[in-house]
Amino acid sequence: MSKQNYWIKSGLLTMAQRASMLLFGTGGFMLLIRILPSKEDFGIWALFLTITTILGVLRNGLVRNGLVKHLASSEDPIERTKILGSSLILNTLFTVVQSVVLIVIAQFLASFWGAPQLVEMFYWFIGASFFFIIVTHLEFVQQANFDFLGVFWSYVSRSASFFFYLVWCYASYRVPSFTELTVVYLGTWIFGGVIGYIPSRRMQFFSTQFTKEWLKRLYDFGKYTFGTNLSSQAIRNTDQWMLGRMISAEGVAQYNPAIRIANLVEVPTLAIAQIVFPQAAKMSGTSDKSAMKDLYEKSVASILCFVLPALIVLFIFAEETVVILAGERYADTKDILRVTLFYSLFIPFARQFGVILDASGKQQINFYFVLLTGLLNVVFNYFFIQSYGVIGAAYGTLLTYVIGFGLNQWFLRKEFKINVGSVFKYMPSFYGMAVNKILKR
Repeated sequence: MSKQNYWIKSGLLTMAQRASMLLFGTGGFMLLIRILPSKEDFGIWALFLTITTILGVLRNGLVRNGLVKHLASSEDPIERTKILGSSLILNTLFTVVQSVVLIVIAQFLASFWGAPQLVEMFYWFIGASFFFIIVTHLEFVQQANFDFLGVFWSYVSRSASFFFYLVWCYASYRVPSFTELTVVYLGTWIFGGVIGYIPSRRMQFFSTQFTKEWLKRLYDFGKYTFGTNLSSQAIRNTDQWMLGRMISAEGVAQYNPAIRIANLVEVPTLAIAQIVFPQAAKMSGTSDKSAMKDLYEKSVASILCFVLPALIVLFIFAEETVVILAGERYADTKDILRVTLFYSLFIPFARQFGVILDASGKQQINFYFVLLTGLLNVVFNYFFIQSYGVIGAAYGTLLTYVIGFGLNQWFLRKEFKINVGSVFKYMPSFYGMAVNKILKR
């Protein structure tokens, strides 16, 4: 596949994937927040999702990034089979360790947040996670082979099936138990994995060959991106965890809709990061820093072109957006939303910073940057929540992103000669290209 075709095809598929997830995810959120009888119930579900999402992101850091980097850059068939087999072993080991840790801390987390329902929900997740070994392995191999069609259908079928389950609950006035909700949610992940496998079933996914050498290489690469993802998720979820402890699950419920709505703006960031990483990993072997600089600046510029208009609209119509998506009882979330929307200005820079460093073999440095900002986030959230209540979590996290942005740009300028001004230089031309295409139509 030519470079131009890669970007067109993978870009369209990934954006379509994210758009479908946006559609079904937003619809599901609107239904679920109305189906669950209280703010506390929605807060408990939000806390469950933060933990399970983090575990998924940690799996990506430890297993996916190393597999994608090495498989994408290897053309030796024998070496590729060893990478596949070793990655599957690493994925299995992660699941076993994750399960043991979650069993140990499940009671503590439930007590910490005053939500005993979480214990059984975590146990169901542990059981499903062993199926996730195969589901995630299929997805990672597809990404490493620059094949996004199966990934597209996997995510679409997963989010659509959960959405239609919620439609059925809402239409039949059914209030599902937390156990039912958890089982159905986890089941849609497994269903999505099966559907995603079908378009790419002729691809070589599995191998019985593995070596200690490759297992160690994959682990050595992944351990830093694992730590980076852990710290990154701490930044993204510390606010909700601390609200759950310092205020209540109801405080989490008041805050969570703002986060979910602000995350809608992040769809282009996630889509472009998913496309950029395999290409950056392949490019890293050339030691061409100017190419990395160009990739970073253009990818961030393209993201901001999508983000800025959406951010402005949501900021102006914050109250109307909250009422439409979450309902009248969450109208007081509007001021929190306006603060969290500013995250979207900094997240593209932070996301692509991590992509470039991980792909160029500087994942250890990325880990230390993210760890530092994660620690700052805990401190800021503690003091701001004490002083301002629920909205204090938004203030604390925003300050963390601002400081992290400054540190990241300092390093990028030093290492890759990247200037943040160059990012904004590309934006007018991107907007101009879009306008020209619209006028030609």
